[in-house]
Amino acid sequence: GVRLGGEGAADATRAWVPCELTSIHTLLRRVTQGSHRGLAALFRQHVFIGVVDAAYVLLQHQTKLYVVHLGAVSQEHLYQQALLRWGNLARIALSTPAPIAELCVLALRDPRAGWKPADGDPAKIGAAVAKLLEEKAAMLEEYLSIVIRDGALVALPQLIDGYAPPLNALPLFTLRLASHVDWSAEEPCFDSLARLLASFYRLDRVGAVEEAESEAAATPAAGEAARTPAWTVQHVLLPSIRRSYEPPAAQSTDHTVVQVACTEQLYRIFERC
Repeated sequence: GVRLGGEGAADATRAWVPCELTSIHTLLRRVTQGSHRGLAALFRQHVFIGVVDAAYVLLQHQTKLYVVHLGAVSQEHLYQQALLRWGNLARIALSTPAPIAELCVLALRDPRAGWKPADGDPAKIGAAVAKLLEEKAAMLEEYLSIVIRDGALVALPQLIDGYAPPLNALPLFTLRLASHVDWSAEEPCFDSLARLLASFYRLDRVGAVEEAESEAAATPAAGEAARTPAWTVQHVLLPSIRRSYEPPAAQSTDHTVVQVACTEQLYRIFERC
């Protein structure tokens, strides 16, 4: 199987190049204009309380406690990071090249791909995707550090320092680079690429079981890969979110963030007990 190797040495010394693409500036401006001021303050100044279950964490902001859906928040944050780091992303090398055509055949077996026999032979679809991505390889590498060599994926972008994507989703991501990206015009192309990366990289599971384990893993040795999802949430994802996340207004009403208690009221209850 494909595993993640290390960050490319070339990226460690590469100078940051300010992005001057109008389409990226437009997308980032849209993020800022659609952000929710109150939620932004919550994420900037929160205290991590713990893991609620496989999908939710508990955060405190001032005197209020909030249950937060990590999948939705991580996906939107990763989308923003792709735009903010456009053209400046470090690379995560794969331990072995992953042939695109083979990844696509694997992806077509996934019910989420929606493949039907009428859609054609999986091997031919895989070959067509490999051909398309080979044509787009220079752009994908320059802007997003998605590196393709000889019909195989060899590197992926580092959207958040210290965070790696779940590779079980790599086949579907590869197929969707062809089917879910609008290649017709620059702005929709860049937007759909950033959103596709974000849906691939999002952190979907933070098992409650891992919370206890995370204490033991709180200071893993350098280079240690066996970090629990809960450790990654507390020490990698949430610090990144605290620094720069601009939460969309929709997350205040779609149950992504829900206030569950006010600590002042809890204290009054405890005083009466």
